[in-house]
Amino acid sequence: MTSNEYIRVENQKWDRCSRSGYFIVGAKRAPFHTYCPLLTSTESDWRSYVESRTIYPHETSHAGMVVSRVFDLKKSLGAMQQSLAQTTLSGLPANQSKSDIINASIMMVDPCSEYTRYAFHRDALIGDPNTATAIRRLARKVAAAPPRDSGGGPRHDGTGRDGPHNNLWIDLSRNDAETSSAVSETLAVQQNWHVDIALPPAPASNNEDMLAVSKKINRVSQAVWSGNNCANYNILTPEFFSRERSIDALLAYLASLDTTFCVLKFKNNYLEEVSNYAQRLQLKRLLEGINEIKSNNPNRIFMLLEAGYAAYPAAAGGFDIVSTSLRALDRDGIGFAHDAAGRGGYFGPKQMIVLPWRHVKKMLEKNGLPCSCGVCRGINSIPSTKSWNQQRRSHYIHCASRMFSELTHLVDEQKIEMAIQRLSQSEISNFTHVLPYVHS
Repeated sequence: MTSNEYIRVENQKWDRCSRSGYFIVGAKRAPFHTYCPLLTSTESDWRSYVESRTIYPHETSHAGMVVSRVFDLKKSLGAMQQSLAQTTLSGLPANQSKSDIINASIMMVDPCSEYTRYAFHRDALIGDPNTATAIRRLARKVAAAPPRDSGGGPRHDGTGRDGPHNNLWIDLSRNDAETSSAVSETLAVQQNWHVDIALPPAPASNNEDMLAVSKKINRVSQAVWSGNNCANYNILTPEFFSRERSIDALLAYLASLDTTFCVLKFKNNYLEEVSNYAQRLQLKRLLEGINEIKSNNPNRIFMLLEAGYAAYPAAAGGFDIVSTSLRALDRDGIGFAHDAAGRGGYFGPKQMIVLPWRHVKKMLEKNGLPCSCGVCRGINSIPSTKSWNQQRRSHYIHCASRMFSELTHLVDEQKIEMAIQRLSQSEISNFTHVLPYVHS
């Protein structure tokens, strides 16, 4: 398996815990503080992304990267590419500008192999032909395992099956043929979809034993994929964040690598909640470690998936690229109830959280939406359900891109501490103390 893409860093400038500059992947270029939306469907997500990037290129300049889940590929990226393949009577592309946006975006596919643990999307993973046979087989075995008492453990959709889940992944990692097969099939699918950065399969790590499994799979992946654009991938559960020794082990591992691109995923985190003060301290330690690694090797790039409400502090504190869904809510199955007509929530740019529709309706009835982005400027009355659910996604792309663009400006002006001021005035003010080397 070969890949000709090459990743490099240019024009970087630092202000303590954050840097501006650009990263280059082959012929594609994106700024640090890039927002990478998770796009799961054609109608709501991909269409919102492509139209926002086409109509408002300057307002979305920090959103030039996308990630899709492996089991969504056919209905998301595949369907979008098919719709853009239509031609005019003269044989020219009917949607050339939108096709150009997709072709210019840095593309990743998430194998989502942590759903062997979580029941929420496990059936989708099991039935997905793009998922490696070994991973699907493992997911079926976990699903068939009898649940056991979780003892009031953390809130996730796989509680009670950690034992069989962990043991099956450990068994897979000890079988070199099974490991190689899982890795090779996963990366082959991504190569067929022409990804710019490859992601290997990875289990959900809730302790150091599972981190060891990820280490082996990542090592095999680097051997299988030719080039430096195969990422090192680790998925961290809330349990992992609750153990200081686990974060120590992860940081030591990340510091030992020569891999250019490192991706972490925060799985079902509740880091913004008051009760999770200890986990926020571990987040600060993680950000400190990432900054130290990058200071020793400026070519290292760090990306965070499923950041949720931690997106802004993570981008301000050390992650070069941050991803969320277009709902801005990244916990499996968690979200606000829609109104009777099916309208969902709205990301408040000042509050930095998702506001339920009933609050949005009051805004529209009084003074309008509290955002000056191109999408919100065009909303003067209560829209139809279909229009609203696309508009709120487009609005979030604008908001995230603007917030991340402001972070680049703060770094260039040597004023990254102003990020703390923005956090302190929001509904996620619990994050004000996580930025390394910065004092409010």
